[in-house]
Amino acid sequence: MIKTPNKINQKLSWFCIKANPRKESIAATQLSSMYEIETFIPRIRFKKKTSTGFIWCKENMFPGYFFARFDILTQKRMVAYGPGVSHIPMFGGTYVEIRTKTIDELKKSMQSKDSIDVMEPLKVGDTTRILTGSLHGLPVQVVKLMPADQRVIILMEFLGQKIEKTFPIAELEQNRRGELRLT
Repeated sequence: MIKTPNKINQKLSWFCIKANPRKESIAATQLSSMYEIETFIPRIRFKKKTSTGFIWCKENMFPGYFFARFDILTQKRMVAYGPGVSHIPMFGGTYVEIRTKTIDELKKSMQSKDSIDVMEPLKVGDTTRILTGSLHGLPVQVVKLMPADQRVIILMEFLGQKIEKTFPIAELEQNRRGELRLT
């Protein structure tokens, strides 16, 4: 007869788990499916310029780590030795619980999507840079937004004159949330 731990007596808490390199998703999926452990991998989404244009990319918010909710007393060994798991980090010789409120706030900020969009939309008055073409790197100021066709009117200084020009939003640098900008 197989004995299963009494789930009523378990104290389920969130812990940070260190995964093997680029194995966060595999490790989290394995723990979830094999041991019915709740896991969470927060991801971010941002635009990235490629040779063919701009694409949306997704990355883990905390590369190499994910969160798992389990009872450290009864399930520590199965988590620590789970497929794709490197170890459970310790601080000061103890495993540190992550407050459920912290995880809930992260989940809430994702608004039932699989990632958080970390690009801040441009606003009138923002200073940014052109990312493409012969004007690459030129600092410009947003004068007017035209969201219906994803264009903006920018003010740029060119050959000593200030010129207004309509420009696609995708070809302008956008800030990441929380990023310090030095202009």
